Amino acid sequence: MCRRNLPRSEFNVRSASPDGVQNVCRDCNRAQARAYYARNRDAHVRVVMVRRAEQRRVAIEAVGAYLLEHPCVDCGTADVRVLDFDHRVGSGKQAEVMRLVQNGYSVARVMAEIARCDVRCRNCHAKVTYERMGENWRTALMRRAAGDDRSASEPPPKPKNGPRSSATHPSFS
Repeated sequence: MCRRNLPRSEFNVRSASPDGVQNVCRDCNRAQARAYYARNRDAHVRVVMVRRAEQRRVAIEAVGAYLLEHPCVDCGTADVRVLDFDHRVGSGKQAEVMRLVQNGYSVARVMAEIARCDVRCRNCHAKVTYERMGENWRTALMRRAAGDDRSASEPPPKPKNGPRSSATHPSFS
């Protein structure tokens, strides 16, 4: 119990207490919590791992059910083995959906990220991604194969990450 005489604002709220605050100040509470964690770290880690594994299992089921109901928006392929989540442009991508699942995030968090996506098969996903990228070596190759030689009169596209040379890129040394 904290024996310091501190203002009420220095204590955490506890609705079960008659006066509505904890009987130890925030600093003492923090010290007690850290000491408890240090004494019980292994048990705490086990509990977290079990909870994360359960959240991962539930999220995998939710993602699987979602994919079973949502085929590719472009070609209609419904084979879940080849379906991806493609974040819409401007949707505010926060993370890759399956990365959230792997890391044990809640189903609510995973579904919120899925809401920012369209379901596409890998082929359609790759095509849409290259269309979004604009001019690149693949589009130039496809134009040449189709007999369009515009690329000969146009300068090559500038790299998105700036120029690379032996002076600026470690792999050229």
